[in-house]
Amino acid sequence: MSNTNFQNMDLKNFYFHTANLSNADFRGTNLSNANLFGANLVNTNLSNANLSNSLLCFVKWGNTNLNGAIVKGARFDDDYWLSETQRRDLIERGAIFIVHDESKSYHTAEDCQ
Repeated sequence: MSNTNFQNMDLKNFYFHTANLSNADFRGTNLSNANLFGANLVNTNLSNANLSNSLLCFVKWGNTNLNGAIVKGARFDDDYWLSETQRRDLIERGAIFIVHDESKSYHTAEDCQ
């Protein structure tokens, strides 16, 4: 599903678990309650998307546009991919950051609940 245009679609509750969504366009898309656990979101445009209550743990990030995205209740894993300014901005917009047990060699979506 890389390079796909999902712009302005209603994908509420959609299951993108470990999907390759690199270079996809989700501008203005409703992804509320979506499962994006482990997805590849490199070069993905999520500007003005609704990510409220979505699962975004263990996502592959890089040059991902989250400008104007609604992130209230969205669950992200530890934020090594973010600058402190970006992390604070997402928290102020309602994002939740989950701290994981680093001794585990394998994580599941349940680790982000």
